Amino acid sequence: MTVRIYVGNLPEDVDKQELDALFREAQDIQSLKLITNRKTNKCRGFGFITVKTEQEADELVSRFNGQTFREQPLKVEKALPRTKETPETEPVAASEPVAKPVKVSTPVERPTPRRDAPNRNSQRQQNRRKAAPQPAPPAAAAGGNYEATEPDPRWADALRQLKERLAMQTTGS
Repeated sequence: MTVRIYVGNLPEDVDKQELDALFREAQDIQSLKLITNRKTNKCRGFGFITVKTEQEADELVSRFNGQTFREQPLKVEKALPRTKETPETEPVAASEPVAKPVKVSTPVERPTPRRDAPNRNSQRQQNRRKAAPQPAPPAAAAGGNYEATEPDPRWADALRQLKERLAMQTTGS
C-alpha cells in the first residue's frame, strides 16, 4: 500500500529535480509531483510525495517537517486520501479540515422576458401619470388664514416670527 505525503511552503522557483534530490537522499520515494500554475509554470507552493509504506511515510514526516529549505520551513505531513470532491491540484493535508462543495441537484432556471410584455420602467411611469395629484390645503377657501394644527418643528420658530410680523402689519395699516 502506498502513502501520499503533502509537502508545503515551497518557494515559487523550486523545480522538481531539486526537490527530488532533497527527498531521495533520505528515503526511497516512488513518485514526486510538484503542483504548478498552468499559466506561469511556477510552483504553487506545494507538492506530493508517494512512498511504499506507512513506516517510510512516518520517517519522512518526522525528518523533514519544519526543516528549512531555501530559508523557508517545510510543512511535511501525511496527505488525506483523495476523493471525488477533492481535485489533486488543491493542497490537502491531514491536519487541514476539508470542506465539501455544495452540489445543486437541479439547475436553476431564470424566466425569460416576454417580448410582448411592456417594459417595467415604462409601466411605472404610466402608473405615476395616472395617480391623482395631491389636493392643495384649503387655505384660500376657508377665509384666507390657514393654520396647520402642528407646524413642522424645524420651522416652528420661523413660522411664529412670520405670523407676528404679519399681525403687526395688518394692525398697523
